[in-house]
Amino acid sequence: MENIIVYQILVLFLFVDASSDANPDTCTGLSYEWLGVTTETDFPVDAGVVVTVGCSDTDYINRGSSKVTCILETGFTFSDKPTCVKQGSKEEKPSSVSQISVYSYHVANLAIDGDFTTKSSTLAGWDSPLWYKMHFDNKHCFSEIVIVQSDYINPLNGRRMDDAKIFVVDNSAESICGILEIKEEWTIRGQTYRIPCNMKCGNEVKVTLLHERGKHGVLAAIHMREIMAYSHGLFIRTKFPAFSICKMQSYSDLIMSYKSLVLYV
Repeated sequence: MENIIVYQILVLFLFVDASSDANPDTCTGLSYEWLGVTTETDFPVDAGVVVTVGCSDTDYINRGSSKVTCILETGFTFSDKPTCVKQGSKEEKPSSVSQISVYSYHVANLAIDGDFTTKSSTLAGWDSPLWYKMHFDNKHCFSEIVIVQSDYINPLNGRRMDDAKIFVVDNSAESICGILEIKEEWTIRGQTYRIPCNMKCGNEVKVTLLHERGKHGVLAAIHMREIMAYSHGLFIRTKFPAFSICKMQSYSDLIMSYKSLVLYV
């Protein structure tokens, strides 16, 4: 009897050991949190393999590591997180965020926490305007707003953000950047939207949404894994006297306002 038990244990050990050799740790693709990052490497690759990454859009540059090392599945080691941004742009962190209402525990701050497993969400409804706001201490001239829509698994819920409008607000004056049109690509990358703002300046970014009954097929709700605001240029505090604002659209513009100077490069 003891010999049989020892034999069974030995067979089990050999089976597990063989399975480990046959199925080494591999990476199946890049992290879904690396927005706009791509590679020419074919997956899967074994753990320890170094993968070269870049940006899928030629107008963007990678501000992080260009080489990452496979650990397991979509996990990699790197010195700096690969991050694709428009050339000359940088992410501006808001001083605070707010939204018109809260569904469950999905508060506004969860859309700026850098964690793609959390989300913000307003209550859903018909015929009632919804909003989400990012507040900044200083005025910025924004190149683009990036929104990761949270419901990328359920298409019905995902369409609740269709026709959301994105504005830059300068005091009370609103300038529209664009309208979010939901794509029929139900992955986290497919539900990532880059809304160009073309250097609209202000101290607030606002997302608004309204679904009228009969015009839209689903209720409206603003729900986001992340929202990120990018500015273009260098903001410098100066001691210049007051100037009238000269607002133009080229990257070499000089925009001057009271005690501030914005230089675009």
